[in-house]
Amino acid sequence: MRVRDIMTTKVFTIRPDKHLRAVEEIMKWAHIRHVPVIDDHGRLVGIVSHRDLMGAAISSLQVRISDVERVQHLSGIEVRQLMHVHYKALLNYGYKFVKDDEFVKDCIQDIFIDLWNSRTRVVEPDHVKAYLFVSLRRKIFRNRRKLRLTEESSNALNDDSQFPVEFSPEWWLIEEETLSHKTRLVAEKLNA
Repeated sequence: MRVRDIMTTKVFTIRPDKHLRAVEEIMKWAHIRHVPVIDDHGRLVGIVSHRDLMGAAISSLQVRISDVERVQHLSGIEVRQLMHVHYKALLNYGYKFVKDDEFVKDCIQDIFIDLWNSRTRVVEPDHVKAYLFVSLRRKIFRNRRKLRLTEESSNALNDDSQFPVEFSPEWWLIEEETLSHKTRLVAEKLNA
């Protein structure tokens, strides 16, 4: 057995200029104890371990960082990493409300697109997983309501009783002549 047979290929990384809180959050979200530190060129410059964080004993780990720093923190952690970590849990949670696989996947994608589009304005919540679950539940209910309204309006348009049609006497004459002509052609083919 070789290292490549057991190594993790989807690695969570962080930049050296990020706040220690970001490393702590990545470790919590991904349930890992080591995070590689990479520079702007993608080269490994170090590694931060859970033990390093504990050994540092910096009071800033216990103190909440300001909202401005939290916004920068959220934009620094890639949204795709959040999606990778929480996707299966969100999928299972979504199935509790709707049994439609594609509908739930679309709703999950929508919340991450919304998160990506508003990443510079969003203040990172203390409990990301709970935030994502609430966002998914709201998105499912909103989209189901829109879907129901769309289906109701579509059904209303398909209901012929909504739009009674009255044909003119000329139309009836043309229809009658066309029918008699077709009947005559069929009779001639059958008799031939």
